[in-house]
Amino acid sequence: MIERFKQDDAGYIRWSNEHPDGFVLHRKSGDFSLHRSQWSHIYEMGSDYALTSAEKLCAQSRNELVHYSREHTGRAPTACESCEP
Repeated sequence: MIERFKQDDAGYIRWSNEHPDGFVLHRKSGDFSLHRSQWSHIYEMGSDYALTSAEKLCAQSRNELVHYSREHTGRAPTACESCEP
């Protein structure tokens, strides 16, 4: 099941902590990137940064998010080179 977080940093952080083995799709410039739910570099942006100003799509299943990306963009998401999902 995919959960969406937009303008809900607290909900996103809670989901991430409750699903440490989960995955996150982040949309940037029309393309999706795929991350692990505990990707530390997102938290390195500082406390003033809004984590969910851009919608985050979260799921326990990597395949579910890859399928979503293919359905909505016609291609698989780019895998993050830092967290290697």
